[in-house]
Amino acid sequence: MTTESSTAASAASASAATASPGLIDKSDTDTFLRLLVTQIQNQDPLNPQDPTEFISQLAEFSSLENLIEMRRSLEAIEQLAADPVADQA
Repeated sequence: MTTESSTAASAASASAATASPGLIDKSDTDTFLRLLVTQIQNQDPLNPQDPTEFISQLAEFSSLENLIEMRRSLEAIEQLAADPVADQA
């Protein structure tokens, strides 16, 4: 597995989080982690991955988690804001 494919997978997950928030769930997070672990296990020991790329992937993962949590918070706020409107109607 190459760095590009792992980075592409994390970028796809991040763009999916912003484009379709209902599609992101725990399985996507697990998939990302499995890809990252597999990449580390299968890297060439004589030519390991650049540490800055690894850190970049972890930062992307952290950003994805933050986006998911932000989406959940906004959905909760939206539900709270919608409840008083429903009571008045």
